[in-house]
This record gives sequence, C-alpha cells and structure tokens, in this order.
Amino acid sequence: MNDNDYQKYVKVFETWNENRTPLTLRWKDEEYTYYPDSSEEFRPCYLETIPENEQVRFFKARNEMPKNWWVSDRGTIIRIIGNENDGYQAALYYGQGEKRLQVRIKEQAYAREAIVGIVFEDKIPWIDEKAAECIEKYGLAAFRRNGEGIEVHHCKGYATFSSRTEAMNNLKINCDLNNIRFLPANVHKVLGYIQPNMKRLYSDTETIEDIHAINEALVRADVKETTIVSPGASGRQGDIRCLGDTVTTLDGRQMSFENAIKDMLQGMILKKIN
Repeated sequence: MNDNDYQKYVKVFETWNENRTPLTLRWKDEEYTYYPDSSEEFRPCYLETIPENEQVRFFKARNEMPKNWWVSDRGTIIRIIGNENDGYQAALYYGQGEKRLQVRIKEQAYAREAIVGIVFEDKIPWIDEKAAECIEKYGLAAFRRNGEGIEVHHCKGYATFSSRTEAMNNLKINCDLNNIRFLPANVHKVLGYIQPNMKRLYSDTETIEDIHAINEALVRADVKETTIVSPGASGRQGDIRCLGDTVTTLDGRQMSFENAIKDMLQGMILKKIN
C-alpha cells in the first residue's frame, strides 16, 4: 500500500461510510462480523500537515497515525487496504494482545483506547492538564515513556476477554469515552496503591486507616497538587483528578482552590473545572 495515496483512502472510506455495510474478520478458528450502528461517529485517525489541522488538539499524535485508519467513538477501527492494481476496500481492524487489545503503529503497540481518546478528546469528560501537555509535546511517544509518560485508566474498569469475538464485543465498554482517562504515570499509581482500600472507601465503610492510605499514596507517588479521589466499586476502578492551583467560577473569576471551596460552602456554584 502506498501511504501517499491518502485522498484515495478518503474516497474509499467515504463510499463505505455512506452505506456502512457489515465487515467480517476471519481467523483459523473464529469469525466475527461487525454490524455498523447509524449513530456511531467515525473520524480519521490521521491529520495531514496543514495550518488548520495544526490547531487541533493532539495534532502531533494524530499526524503520526496511519493514513488509512478511521476510528469510531465506540472503538471500531476501519482501515483501507489494497493497492492500485487490485483496488482498495474497507476492512475491519482487530489489532493484537491477549489481555488488553492493542493497535500497532510503526512497530510500536498502543492501547486501542489511547487512539480513541486522542481522536475523540472532546468527548472525554476531562483530561489531566499535565497529561495533555505531555501528549502535545511527545505525540504518541507520550504513551511509551517507561513510567514517566501517560497511561490509560478505565475509571469503570476494563472488561477482559477470552476470545477475539469477546474482545470486539467489549469495545463498547472499554472504549466508552466516559470510561477513559489519560493520567500521568505517577498519578495513576495512586489508584494502584489504594486498591486494598477501594471497596471500603466506595461503600462508605472506610476506617481512619483507609483515609490515611490515600494521603500516603499521594506522598508515595509524589503527587503535590490538590487532588480529588473518587473510589470505585472494585480495586481496579475509581477516578482521580488533580485540580491544580486555581478554579474558575461561573462569572469567570479565577481563585485559589481553598477560597473556591469556601465560596461553594456558602452557596456558590462552581463552573466545571477545565
């Protein structure tokens, strides 16, 4: 396949997208057929280098993605395969991985959810500020920085699978944009450190030791920002958010987090923290 034929890929994808015909993956011992949903939104993974695209959030990462890939807000990846002589066609992409479904880009493996989240970043409820800065700076390499970069977290948990069919069926859970978080590696560690305490924290049966465990985890992970931890129903669930130094009120005023809490307790409603 000639990667310079981007416009040809676009035309082939658009033709498929108009009709959204089912696509089938076949393996030696298994078969899976994808039936598109009319409400599923697809976007190109790749963004070419033109001024208007360079203003798009996470442009660097998307500029590194395959030119023949399109991804949906439910995790489906369609790629255009073929060549000039035999013609091109749309095909469903599976990826790799036994415990976690990954994609492969230029010999490197990435969580499928990372691709979905980058392309549909506007549909993720919130993205950690430092995580966003890291992705902007390093592109896809931000997810391969050996404990110093960005990690994908599933605040509602990750649905495991025992077959390829099950892995594809689980995309609706694992690639749910409300379930995806991009976290700096050290922030992600906090949730790992408090796994033994999570169920009690979630069920409001926590002890003083569980509360201390959160503070100890923040210190251990070297997280210095004001942080909100939302416990999950199991050890691997939960959410965490570093708030930074300031928040914005509904009338646009910037104030310290401490003063914002005081005002909130006095009846003021805070704007969603960006």
